Amino acid sequence: MPVEPYLLIMYTFAIASVSRLVVVDDLLERPRDWLVGALDRLRGNAARWTKAAREWLDDRPFTVGLLAAAVISFCLGFVRFACWFVAKMVTCIWCASFWVSLVGVALLWWHGHNPVMIFVSLALAMRMAASTLVQIGR
Repeated sequence: MPVEPYLLIMYTFAIASVSRLVVVDDLLERPRDWLVGALDRLRGNAARWTKAAREWLDDRPFTVGLLAAAVISFCLGFVRFACWFVAKMVTCIWCASFWVSLVGVALLWWHGHNPVMIFVSLALAMRMAASTLVQIGR
């Protein structure tokens, strides 16, 4: 879908605004800190659960214990990775902007000329432009 240059610039500023809101903005600092703390605790629990499951399954018959240990290790390893990944997404501006951009491109592709989408994106773009100008003025 061809996009006019002014819409592309506006959507770029809107994506930058959302990325900044998620990672840097004071408005979401407490929920972001709570989420990162909860994910770190879950990662630690998953590591302990993996160790406990391996120790418990050592006493089981070889095939069942080995298969169950492999499945449990894989599942809990995925939980640990997912926790790390989400925590990284809300604390790394480069990481968050990539995923926000993917969502933004999909919305632009299917709803780029929707008046509601343009209105919300314009508001976010103006927020980003204003905050950038304030930072420059300091």
